[in-house]
Amino acid sequence: MRTLFIGDVHGCASELDALLEACGWSPGDRVVLV
Repeated sequence: MRTLFIGDVHGCASELDALLEACGWSPGDRVVLV
């Protein structure tokens, strides 16, 4: 399990999806939005 910290995602849902895909996100990872 990894922990991913991501900031400033207001109104950027498609960009967030692309970032998570580029990081190789998996359901076991923890995503912290700051």
